Amino acid sequence: MPTLCNIANNVGQIPLAAAYVPGSRIMVLNAPASSLKIAPPFRISVITDGTYGEIIETITIFAVSAVVDATPAAGKCTLTVAVDEGTTDRSYAIGDLVDMRPTAGAIMDFNAAVNSILNPYQPPAFTSFAISGQATTLEVGSQIAAGSKTFTWATSNSGNVAANSIIITDVSTSTVLGTGLANSGSRAITISAITNNAPATHTWSISGQDVENTTFSDNFLVSWLWRVYAGVSTNQTVASSDILAFGVSGLQSTVGGTYALAAGGYKYFCVPTSFTQPVSFKDQATGFNVPMADTTANAAYSNINPSGINYAIVSVTSATGVTTNYAVYRSYNQLGSTLNLVVA
Repeated sequence: MPTLCNIANNVGQIPLAAAYVPGSRIMVLNAPASSLKIAPPFRISVITDGTYGEIIETITIFAVSAVVDATPAAGKCTLTVAVDEGTTDRSYAIGDLVDMRPTAGAIMDFNAAVNSILNPYQPPAFTSFAISGQATTLEVGSQIAAGSKTFTWATSNSGNVAANSIIITDVSTSTVLGTGLANSGSRAITISAITNNAPATHTWSISGQDVENTTFSDNFLVSWLWRVYAGVSTNQTVASSDILAFGVSGLQSTVGGTYALAAGGYKYFCVPTSFTQPVSFKDQATGFNVPMADTTANAAYSNINPSGINYAIVSVTSATGVTTNYAVYRSYNQLGSTLNLVVA
């Protein structure tokens, strides 16, 4: 807790207890034990005794930053001070008078304090960041073409963003794409082509500084994923072209999902062998397991995953020209009805 200084309740005409020397930054006041206690920071006005109350006073305004010593019993209070509000540092004698006047600086401090309570500072943040028109998921082998891309963003509390503090960086290549940018909400930047022939994520970041020199940021990510396929065929085994033609497909990083399959034929589910493999296949309508083909149904289904489910392996070349092995799961029997296949 800061040391308090006793200031007379009449808020004025407190005599100096010791002479003040310019530049010393030390001031000693007479401060009786019965007077009001106040903690720094605050301002005092020191006026020569001979000019106090005159139309033109000899006066200096001091900002008080600390109470060095307060001894109410002795009636004294020693302050650390600094000349303030453009007034002149000068000598003052014992008995010159101190006021706590409503100076322009004190009023500004009061207004700022009230404003900080009624209108607390709201730090800015990015509410969006993207590359215009850029999908966030791509199939493995797809390319983001080289050329000019429009990076877009939005911020909350934009008035508190420091001028020209926006930076855009390609995190994945550790390349700064733009710096010293205005908070305009968009910027066209030329990038190199980006291709991934295996699952990967490419990251761009945007950062800025607020008016209090605090950094805030956000990221934009594009992920390359393998495609998972599901479909129906009367063939006991399928080739790469059959898998690519299946009616249900999606870019995924896991096998989980419910796949709506048409009536008739064997029900197929195809997933890259690099994935964690399924633990179950169920009929959504009944909750029962769907029996899957093993070597008694066809010799191709000789591989067994960690959950004991058989599968065949087919090398598939995607539409983007990348080849990988797929685990192909097939229902043991042809099923005449539609099926919502729940894969977990």
